Amino acid sequence: MQLKLTERRVAQLEPQEDQYLVYDVNNEGFGVLVNPGGSKSYFYQGRIGGVGEPKRRKLGTPKTLTLQQAIDKAKDYAELFRSGVDPKRLQAEQVAKNQDYTKKSKREQMTFGEAMAVYIEARSPTSDLSDKQKRWSKNTLLDHKKACRPYLVDDPTKKYKKAPFAALWHYPLSELTPEVIKEWIKEESKTRPTKAGQAHRMYRAFVNWCAEDKRYENLIPDKSATAKAVKSEVQQSRSSKTSLQRQQLATWFNLVFEHVPSPAHAAVLQCILLNGSRPQEMMSLKWSDVDFRWDTITIIDKVDQWERVIPLTPYVKKLMLDLPRVNEYVFGSPRSAEGYVVRSPTYEEAIRKSSLPNITPKALRKSFSTLSEWLALPDGIESQIIGHRPSATAEKHYKDRSIDLLRFWHMKIELFILREAKIDTTGLYSDTEQIPEITNLP
Repeated sequence: MQLKLTERRVAQLEPQEDQYLVYDVNNEGFGVLVNPGGSKSYFYQGRIGGVGEPKRRKLGTPKTLTLQQAIDKAKDYAELFRSGVDPKRLQAEQVAKNQDYTKKSKREQMTFGEAMAVYIEARSPTSDLSDKQKRWSKNTLLDHKKACRPYLVDDPTKKYKKAPFAALWHYPLSELTPEVIKEWIKEESKTRPTKAGQAHRMYRAFVNWCAEDKRYENLIPDKSATAKAVKSEVQQSRSSKTSLQRQQLATWFNLVFEHVPSPAHAAVLQCILLNGSRPQEMMSLKWSDVDFRWDTITIIDKVDQWERVIPLTPYVKKLMLDLPRVNEYVFGSPRSAEGYVVRSPTYEEAIRKSSLPNITPKALRKSFSTLSEWLALPDGIESQIIGHRPSATAEKHYKDRSIDLLRFWHMKIELFILREAKIDTTGLYSDTEQIPEITNLP
């Protein structure tokens, strides 16, 4: 059917049982398609490049285009057809470009916080990561979540102090330039240099992960974490040289008894000293990790993620049994966000005011190691207890002692420390013949 199309005539076209076409007599290839349901659409029909079967392309509907707009668009299509170009292909290409642009724009706007949340989930102990070596321990996971506070918290109703990563949380990854990271580290180091250094190490690992993930690769600027300007602001971690001397033990124990009111805090400090565990390993110890029947403690090594079993010595056992069971943790705390004790301000204040050096929980671990040397233990005993792998030299071939043999030597270490601290051990050691008086000491 052919008509001289006008707005009025287009509006008057009635639907029929089948769809039909009405061509405009004044514009070749232009017309209206009328559907049985009454809907109408403008179209242009022609041969692309002047050859082949005619192709019909929709221009729009009377609701979206006036008749003149539809005619003008049909003329544009006619020009494309004569040039051998299919408008449908152009439209598809443009849609694809728009989608790519939107995807790219969204990718470029990806924030540090969004990517960090994915990173933490990918490395969590419960992730489906095929390489189990790359999964974090629960403690490492907790360290990362702490660095993200007040984000990624288990209880959003609690108020948390902003941790180091909070300052970067809303930054797009593409804006994490070395200059930005330098200023971030510099600012964080003013009030918490140790935490800032730890956060930088976490950030560096995060950047390496992003570089290997297609979702984030090439988004973070080069040398964001490794530029010299950035490294210069990071406080270098140094191994602590502070440890308790033999003659300081009595003073230290008295300080703990007198100035640490929390039984859990006082107990965990003594336990770290008496078994040389890493502070976090001991603080987060659960009741299920302690076997009071066979006197053993099972610890998941923070560094290597391997399980090590150490003796539950008599004095440490007494300390634990005297504690109330407030939750699943041995040194539980109902007020701590972690559920267990993490630090004791009263202890830190007492140490500062005392004549003792700055004996931190980490220094207590070192103290166990240095005090053990007074007993001239067989090679590897102390390392097996505190969780050190054999070194490449002196301890390369140390034996992996059975728990009962390890207990024999560990009890000697504990008894030595307690006697030097003038702690009453009456009734603690039933098998006294295995723990003779320690003599021949300088």
